[in-house]
Parts: sequence; C-alpha cells; structure tokens
Amino acid sequence: MMPAKAMVSSTGDVFWPVPTKLLSSCKFDVTYFPFDDQFCKLKFGSWTYDGFQVDMINRTTQVDLSNYVESGEWELIGIEIERNVVFYGCCDEPYPDVTFRIHIRRRTLYYLYNVIFPCIMMSTLTLLVFRLPPESGEKVTMGITVLLAFSVFMLSVAERLPETSEFIPLLSVYLTVVMAMTSVSVIMTVIVLNLHYRGPKQQAVPRWLKSLLRVSESKKLSNDRIGVKIERNGLTIPVDGLARELTDELPESRQDRVLDALNRIIDRYEKDEFREMMEDEWRQVAVSVDCILFWLFLFFTLLSTVIILIIAPLSKPI
Repeated sequence: MMPAKAMVSSTGDVFWPVPTKLLSSCKFDVTYFPFDDQFCKLKFGSWTYDGFQVDMINRTTQVDLSNYVESGEWELIGIEIERNVVFYGCCDEPYPDVTFRIHIRRRTLYYLYNVIFPCIMMSTLTLLVFRLPPESGEKVTMGITVLLAFSVFMLSVAERLPETSEFIPLLSVYLTVVMAMTSVSVIMTVIVLNLHYRGPKQQAVPRWLKSLLRVSESKKLSNDRIGVKIERNGLTIPVDGLARELTDELPESRQDRVLDALNRIIDRYEKDEFREMMEDEWRQVAVSVDCILFWLFLFFTLLSTVIILIIAPLSKPI
C-alpha cells in the first residue's frame, strides 16, 4: 500500500484515494471448464469501527475501467457495486461494507485449438478402426495406438486443468468418455477378428446370426457326387463323364482303383469347397459387425460431443 493523504470535506466526509494492489482469493466452480463463468466478491469494510464511527458508502455505481488492462485468459463481463449493512449478535451497532461483485468469463479460443479440436480429431481415428479391413492385420494395432495417444494427450491436458476435487470439469468428462469408447473399440476389434478368422475351424454360422445380420447363403455342396465338376487351372472337368470314359477303357481289375481315386479327389474338393463356404460366411459376419459398430460408435461420438461440449455449456446457470 502506497502512502496517500486523505481529503476531508466540511461535511465530515473523508475520501482516502490510496493506490494499492490487492491479492484476493476466489472459489472457482470449474464444472463447465473451459466454458465457465466465475463470480468473485471483494468486500471492503471496517472490523474496528462500527457504522456510527465510520460509515462506508459507494461514491458511484460504475467502476472506472479506463486504465483496465484486458487479460488474454479472462474476459470481464461486468462489475456490480452494493452497499450492505450487517448487524452482528454481539453488538447493536451496524457495520456497513461495500461489496464488489465481479463477473468474469474464460476465453475459450486457446482451449478450442489446443485441447478440444485435437481431441475430436483423435476420436475420429477410433471410427477408422472399424473401416480398416481385417486382412490388413493392423486393426488392433491402430486401436491401441489411438488409446496410447489419448493417454499421452490426457497427461498434457491435465497440466492445463484446474487442480480441484470439488468439481469435475466437462473437458475431463469428455476425455474420459472418449477414452472409454476407444478401449471398447479395441475389445470389439478383437471380437471382429475372431469372427473373421473363425472359418478355418469349419464351424457353421448360426441361423439366428445369419438372419440377424442378413448374411447371404453361400452355395451348397452338391449331393450328387458323380455330377461334381472340378475346377483346376481354369479348366472344368465333369467327373461323371471322366468316370464313364475310364471305366469303358480300363479293365475291370483297375476300375475299382480308379473310382476310389476319383472319390478321394471329390472328397478333397468338397472339403475345400466347404471350408471356403464357411470362411466366406464368417467374413460376411465380420464385415456386417464392423459396419454396425462403425455407425454405433459414430452415433455415440457425435452424441457425447454435442451433449458435453455444446448443450451442457449453453444450459449452464448464470
């Protein structure tokens, strides 16, 4: 506090224009951080003299802001001045005070470009996991990479967030929701890969799953073993015609051996055809599940972004 002289008028009023710097504490509600408004009160009164000895009044209803220096982090919305008279239980004398109610609003441009927009762009990478073909072998790798990127990003954001346990900022809630969705996407990706590579186990797709996902039926194996056609090197060989020609030209002693060899060829062909049919059906199931998960995650990503980052800040009480 700098020394200054008091000005005394003939009416007994004393005006003491002392220049000083005041350091005050203010309780912040960071629930809507970084879209928060804060209200701070500065109360000026006397603890020593009562109202009969020193009466405090506000000389004006407006605050002189001609020398106010704007802050890059806060925007000054308004200042209200109010004179109060308090009676304490110990004394009958009044104790007047002048209270300044300061309304400030956090500037969000810094947090939009450095926190919110990068977070939204990283959340879109979670959706791309479901558009990546399983044959690439990078679905799980991409999901884990996005999850690790969110973890590192969360550490950098935590340094910018206010350190308090009384309120949970909206930004922390949004980051937690997005990280949870990314973790679930990795789990869903493992399930999709399991469905995609289940075909070689020669396990048929359940009928209820086919009807639910609208999986098209693959071509069924022929029951007529003699009418099977084998495709090799671009040539189609009808086995029934080949069997008749061989049985007509070969002696009876070798016909049984030829027919056994043809049956083994047919069995092998049917196994290959059955395996390809199972693999094709399970691939269709995996593609359908991937598509469903993509739209589900897109919906929940948009929903969480709109609710947490748009609707909640707009509906905050002032």
